[in-house]
Amino acid sequence: MKNLGNRVNLFVCLIAAFLIISPSYAHRCILEGNNAADISRYNSCKADLNIGSIHAESSSTVIENELERLRVENTLLKAKLDQMRRQLLSILSDF
Repeated sequence: MKNLGNRVNLFVCLIAAFLIISPSYAHRCILEGNNAADISRYNSCKADLNIGSIHAESSSTVIENELERLRVENTLLKAKLDQMRRQLLSILSDF
């Protein structure tokens, strides 16, 4: 059992180290030279980053739209619940 605890501690330490180190490995485009191949590689890298940011913005818009839809639905459900409470109180007051 102690061996299992050591493995869990090791696993947790590895995950923590990965989470601390991972931001330093963020994708960056660096122009390494002035020849055509290096410039082409740099431009491709920048284009990939731009495409990634476009997709991130569109998913953000989708999330915001979904959130607004859920807020409206929540408001409608609260209104229905209030109506049911009033009906229930009306039924109970008749007895």
